[in-house]
Amino acid sequence: MWTKRAIAVLVAVVMAICVIPVSDASAESSVQETLVDAGYVESSESFFYYAKFGISGFPLTGGSVSGDKPTTDGVGTTIHDNTIFASFSNMSVEKNYVLSIKEIVGTSTKASVLIDLGSDTVNKTAWISIDAADKAYVNGIETEMRVVSGPLGQITESTSLEFSLIDAGNRTLDQIPANASAILSSHVDDLMDHTIILDSYITENSGNSNAIEDLGKNYGWGGSSKQYAGGKIGAPIGNYVCIFFMTNVDSPVIKVTQGKDVYEVPTENIFFNTGSTDSGYGYAYLCIDDLEGFDKENGLDSVSIYNGDKLCASYVAPVEEVEGVGPVICIGAIIIAALVVLIYVVLNKKGGM
Repeated sequence: MWTKRAIAVLVAVVMAICVIPVSDASAESSVQETLVDAGYVESSESFFYYAKFGISGFPLTGGSVSGDKPTTDGVGTTIHDNTIFASFSNMSVEKNYVLSIKEIVGTSTKASVLIDLGSDTVNKTAWISIDAADKAYVNGIETEMRVVSGPLGQITESTSLEFSLIDAGNRTLDQIPANASAILSSHVDDLMDHTIILDSYITENSGNSNAIEDLGKNYGWGGSSKQYAGGKIGAPIGNYVCIFFMTNVDSPVIKVTQGKDVYEVPTENIFFNTGSTDSGYGYAYLCIDDLEGFDKENGLDSVSIYNGDKLCASYVAPVEEVEGVGPVICIGAIIIAALVVLIYVVLNKKGGM
């Protein structure tokens, strides 16, 4: 009998230590609308891949890597060079939303538009090409847009953008004032340096499979079509840091840090959607086996992307891909649980439980 109770204790302790608590209903109901990302992208191809694999994933483009291309199929045909975009999550299906975009030069608002985001979905990405400022799209579908003050399009190094999400209520687009109160808002400065780091991993390229290529496929890389970096991306056997990003910087400098040590990614290991060293949707990798002082089991502290010496984006990197690190917590939990069972058995034999 005590064996079954001991097993019950073992299960309870392992669950208590290993399982991550799930937020309760009250916490869930307090989730607010979130601006996932917003900015300006020079290249239509860059934004296409970023929207498809970085922001919204396959649902935005029909669920097929080959079924939608930047210029010939699906949502790619609605994306143009010089695109201003914003992406939101945690939206209420019961609300009607409007996106306000203001283009600011110096201290003056030079252009302002309102875009109807509608309702019925919790995640939305809206974009507008400043080459064709009479059209706006929400998840690839042309939607109503109101030009409040001048067309967007004066993008320079001194330009900034202000994004605001407005609860439209029962109002139509022409009834919403340009200065309507917002649920949330955000400024994007230094548009020419605008950079987002999507993700980073430490992974092992074992030789049995091309881990560098396989990991890249999750982000639209590694295919045989020209639009996917012009061919397959691979690397010799070894341990690598893999970094996915989107940038307006033509020749970014990418660095990873561990403790006080800083390591720079070689230029030849930085790839873009065009297959050339140019601004765009990017994938970079760095072999860490020969880096002096680098301990792969400790993971990364950060990944940073620069335009020369100017920091454009920084990202705290996860360590879950490092072999041997992930199981440590669970193994520790099992050891603790086994000790608890041992104590339980001893006390039971002595009549203490």
